[in-house]
Amino acid sequence: MSRILAGVSKLSVDLKEPKNTLPALDLALTILSEFKDDSLKQEAEFNELTQNVELFNDFFSKLCSHIISDEIENAFDGVDEVEHGQIN
Repeated sequence: MSRILAGVSKLSVDLKEPKNTLPALDLALTILSEFKDDSLKQEAEFNELTQNVELFNDFFSKLCSHIISDEIENAFDGVDEVEHGQIN
């Protein structure tokens, strides 16, 4: 990128022919847009990953709460699930 921009001055013949710089400037803009597109894509992927991690954490927390709740209820009931064939 820096070489392209350094070449702009040479292409313009010390700014006497600025129209000569248009292809180089177009190339620089194209390169910059690629970086922008990549960063937007990476940001979207990061947001999706973050959302999926949060969904899993929520699911896992609810699952653990349910298991703990069931174990507490069974302890108060005095029922042994192994003896009753409910757990394999």
